[in-house]
Parts: sequence; structure tokens; C-alpha cells
Amino acid sequence: MPHVLIVEDDLSIAFLLEEQLEADGYQVTGVARSLKEAVASAEEHDPDFAVIDLHLAGGDLGTDVARSLREITSVGIIFSTGNNDQDLTAFGGDALMSKPYRMSDVGRGFKIMGEMAQLGHTELSYPRNFRLIAPALS
Repeated sequence: MPHVLIVEDDLSIAFLLEEQLEADGYQVTGVARSLKEAVASAEEHDPDFAVIDLHLAGGDLGTDVARSLREITSVGIIFSTGNNDQDLTAFGGDALMSKPYRMSDVGRGFKIMGEMAQLGHTELSYPRNFRLIAPALS
């Protein structure tokens, strides 16, 4: 069962996402609201995937969280943002989910990322608000 870290400062969104991911067969190992919490959770649980909001509580940036996580683990990262036009290829993420998105699409995004990393292709259709941003997966 793949392990997932949720990095989201809006707890209502985080808990909805946690509920959906667990229903999709993922184990949520932590919900973090800041860079510090995300790093501590990743060090303790070594997640396979993370979904990271770009703008977090206390002014932390999801791009900083991604860089920090990549220093300690090979976690697959989906950025979550309200701005689909951002170029995030240099910030350590693998994919982007533009808000609003369906919670069920995040799990499918992780499956797409896994197939792309393992097989170099996928037969799965991309969710409406999902796009790969990592050059290695595209």
C-alpha cells in the first residue's frame, strides 16, 4: 500500500483528501501544514508520494517543501495550486493539480506518475486538471 504525505494548510481540504486517498487504497502517513511539519513527517514515515499545496500557513512555500523532501527521500510530488499557468519544472515536483479538482483525481495522478516512472508510459487518461511537469516523466 503506497504511503502519502499531505501538505495542506486548510485542514478541511486535507481531511477530505485523506479520506479519499484512503478509500483509493493509499495510506496517509501524515498531514502537515508547514515546511517544518512536512520534513518531520517525511523523516519519520518515508512516504512514496506527497501532495503539496503551493501556499502554506506562515508563509511557507510548497516549492521549498518539495526541495526539502527531495533531499531526504525520493517521494513523488504533486503540487496543488489555483494557478495552472505556473512553470514549476525547476522546483522538484512531478505533476500539478489545478484547483478546483476532484479529490479522486489525486490518486489517479499518483498512479499515472508511478506508471510513467516505471514503464515510461501510461494507458490511464489524465484527470481534467492534472499535468506532468517533471521532464523525466513527460
